[in-house]
Amino acid sequence: MALEPGSYHVEVSRHGYKTNKTWIRLETGKDQKIEVGLEQLNETAKKNIIQSKSERKKRYTVLLFEDFSDNNFKWPVGSKKERELKIRNGKYYFRHKRDSYGWEVAKGVKGFNARVNFKIDTTAKHISGITNNGFGIVWGKQGNDSNHFRISANGYFRLSKTVNGKFVDISGWKKSGKINKKNSINRLSVEKRGNTLYCYINGARVYKSAFEPFSGNRVGFRIDKNQAVEFDNVIVKIEP
Repeated sequence: MALEPGSYHVEVSRHGYKTNKTWIRLETGKDQKIEVGLEQLNETAKKNIIQSKSERKKRYTVLLFEDFSDNNFKWPVGSKKERELKIRNGKYYFRHKRDSYGWEVAKGVKGFNARVNFKIDTTAKHISGITNNGFGIVWGKQGNDSNHFRISANGYFRLSKTVNGKFVDISGWKKSGKINKKNSINRLSVEKRGNTLYCYINGARVYKSAFEPFSGNRVGFRIDKNQAVEFDNVIVKIEP
């Protein structure tokens, strides 16, 4: 099958087996073979999946899909003494140069707001720098207000927010075996359903909290202290 270069979400399923989902990136002029293994389900798991599918017949509207193959969405780029931002090799490279504080980059997404159920996904790969502080997703940003779900390269995650420029910790740093440590790729997701916010790492739910309302529609990334990270495959979607 001939496909255009770019990022693709691949899903392989078979009755009686656990569905395998992954992201791949196709490059120009290269043939790529994908090998996928499927894990057989026991009877209890089969029943749970059937029930789950019947309960969740929901459709999402995708507001943003960004694979950084170009910069049509006009993400900030350039270098300053505090940070460096650039699109390279189909990734958004984000380096925070300071030894303190954090830096956020976010863009307005039309239709995104706190009144609807939503889900935000991105992949993040730690490239260099410290391993004991956070990098991850930012949403609802407006002025000095924002919400953040971050992981660290040494295996911890944290849910937090900033209100009028003041940092508010929600979960505290929590260790998680779901995080691929060091310079590995991780998929981060946050999902709002009703009055609850769910946080996921590599498809596994690791935390839930009361949903914190916000007024901004900007979505993006945050890095704390001196480290560099590559972000990719950003998806923002809502339930109509």
